[in-house]
Amino acid sequence: MDRAEVTDLLRRTGEELGSAVDAAFDAVELVRDRAAQVLTTGRGAPSTSSFSALHPLFQQVLAPEPNPLEGIGVAVCTGVLADADRWMEWWRRGPSGRAAFAKYVLDPSALGFYDYQSRPWFRAPLEVGGQVVVGPYLDAGGCDVYTTTLVEPLLLAEGKEVVVGGDLDMAWLEATFLRAVGRRSPALALVASNDRVVVSNTALLTSGSRMPQQLKDDVQVEVAVPSAVPGLSSWRLVALEQR
Repeated sequence: MDRAEVTDLLRRTGEELGSAVDAAFDAVELVRDRAAQVLTTGRGAPSTSSFSALHPLFQQVLAPEPNPLEGIGVAVCTGVLADADRWMEWWRRGPSGRAAFAKYVLDPSALGFYDYQSRPWFRAPLEVGGQVVVGPYLDAGGCDVYTTTLVEPLLLAEGKEVVVGGDLDMAWLEATFLRAVGRRSPALALVASNDRVVVSNTALLTSGSRMPQQLKDDVQVEVAVPSAVPGLSSWRLVALEQR
């Protein structure tokens, strides 16, 4: 392939990936809107049990296959709930395909405490004030795998804040990428703003790894992924020089 052909392939692939991930935010929006209703209905502060009203929606969102999302949920700031300073109502799709509540260690004094409130996926949407794509990153102490999370904030009364998000199914993303590029040569990769490889068609660039400087120097073509979402718009598709 010549440079023009590679550029066109990356452009078309970027458009497909950008549209697919942007569309996945529709599910996050659904959960955000429903969570807003649940958390503002009734007298007094909501409790952890209030989130049971979201369970049917979580199951509905995670049921279709193939599915861009493998996890969906809500995480609260301190002061939102009457019975807990920290809470993650997060559901994940298991190997069987069924969605279930993902239990995290949220007691600061307990072994394995998952301090989600300090994590970039939680802080970023609150700081930006809108939709953000965070990752890929190793969710150590959480799901303990490399993942990418689509997140947005939900502002409640009295300045109380909640984060709503969905975890991308990286296998789905890889399959979508490989189908779009349709070839193993030249070496192509989707790279995030943190220089971590999201997916690629080559063993030279494994998912989650940082792109080494040597391979950065070999980049022949680079095309941004079109998106209105902060974080995703700084993702780029790269093609390495054929040797």
